Amino acid sequence: KLKLVLLLLFLSNTILKAQFDKPQLQVGVGFTNPYDDLKGDYLETGILGSNYVLMVNSNLITNNYGGKNGLSFFGKGKINFDKYSTVRGVFGLSYSGFNTFESAKSGNIGVQIININNEIDTVLTSINYDYNFSAFNLGFGLELAPTSFTGIVSPYFGANFNLNFLGGELSRTENRYDSVKVSFSDFRIGVNFDAGIEAKISKGVGLAVGLKYDLGNLLLKNTNGSI
Repeated sequence: KLKLVLLLLFLSNTILKAQFDKPQLQVGVGFTNPYDDLKGDYLETGILGSNYVLMVNSNLITNNYGGKNGLSFFGKGKINFDKYSTVRGVFGLSYSGFNTFESAKSGNIGVQIININNEIDTVLTSINYDYNFSAFNLGFGLELAPTSFTGIVSPYFGANFNLNFLGGELSRTENRYDSVKVSFSDFRIGVNFDAGIEAKISKGVGLAVGLKYDLGNLLLKNTNGSI
């Protein structure tokens, strides 16, 4: 009985070493592009008398999140489920900042005052708007790299379950001094799918290039107007 127990322990230990022999760490930077109700304009132009004024888009949050292109930073930890590194368990963190390349917008806005005749009047004053939207993701899933055993080049395909922490901030500065900010945040659950090609550069270093598509609003889903 003792020999049988020792044999079973030895076999299980051998199997575990074979399965998890090549843990990997991947870090990277990407370019983000908003789709559907995430993209849009957070400002719109109106007319006050014969003058153009700059206003917050009435569809912001209620119909779109005003997202523009930005940058994403991510890290992944991978554990191989076979000695050839073709099936992997993945745990990842990522931060996507939208409107990264959008500078603050300047223009005029109409404000109401009491003039010298003690009457309500509307005058133009300078205004400056700035807006950002971001998503922090915590996810885990599976990845397949069918030709990874070659140790050279392999395509890969993955799917992940994600916890998404979303947030944005809109600021307005009037006459360069009077500033006000409003922020919002929410939590959603979703999935993402990624695919690409990875290449081995040396024994411990590789390079991967790919695409990822996020569906971030599947569970705990809210309509835009409910925020």
